[in-house]
Amino acid sequence: MHGAVDDYSVKIFAQFSNTKKNMDKFAERVISKCDFDDQKVKYIRIDGGGENEDIVSLAESKGEIAIEKTPPFTPQHNGRIERRFPVIMSMAMAIVWAAGFIKDLEVKLSSLAIETAIFLHDIAPTARSKKSAYELWHGKPPNWKPKALNFFGRVGIVKTKDRYVKKGEEKGTPMIMVGYVQDAPVGTYRMYNPKTKRVISTDSVTWTKVIRWQIKGDLKGIFEDSVELAKEPGLSNYDEGGIMLGDSEPVEKPAIE
Repeated sequence: MHGAVDDYSVKIFAQFSNTKKNMDKFAERVISKCDFDDQKVKYIRIDGGGENEDIVSLAESKGEIAIEKTPPFTPQHNGRIERRFPVIMSMAMAIVWAAGFIKDLEVKLSSLAIETAIFLHDIAPTARSKKSAYELWHGKPPNWKPKALNFFGRVGIVKTKDRYVKKGEEKGTPMIMVGYVQDAPVGTYRMYNPKTKRVISTDSVTWTKVIRWQIKGDLKGIFEDSVELAKEPGLSNYDEGGIMLGDSEPVEKPAIE
């Protein structure tokens, strides 16, 4: 994963990649984002790795961006990003583990968990400032308020909109909340469909009383016709989509207020 952190606001920029190549394209995307938000990049702090040479060339072509190189084996000189990476990864692992997914589904949804962790990091105040990174960057509080946030992995019934629903037919599909759509109105979520194994964006979600995707009781019958329980040893408590079958707790109030 490529990452950058604004030194003032601690806002995080990230891009998923399985190689260190194309770091200059990531840096250019970050610079373009800064320009779009009327923020000026004054300097870029990097280590002396060969993958960063293209970033140096990019900064030189811009003319007004200074390059600060840290000495070898001194991550403390670039502590802002070095500390943010483990914080974000820890947050992502925590929300995935709390959702109760098996390993295969954890891996499948890990990138969405990281995106969610970055989003929550940017809209929350920190020990460094009572204002969030979002507010320091944009000059205004985030539009997403606590009442609109929800648990990663919570069950929601997504209303069927792409076709006509006949009388007596199910008017929605149970899916898992796996993130927020930041460039859409507040209340737009990313939802994972375990039947199609696809992620969609929607604002038409009715949250169930099941906090996490643990389908026993209220929702177990929904999947009996289409999902077979896993037969492998040690997976008897999981369905084919990788969902843990466990007890659910009723919720009388919103998940987060």
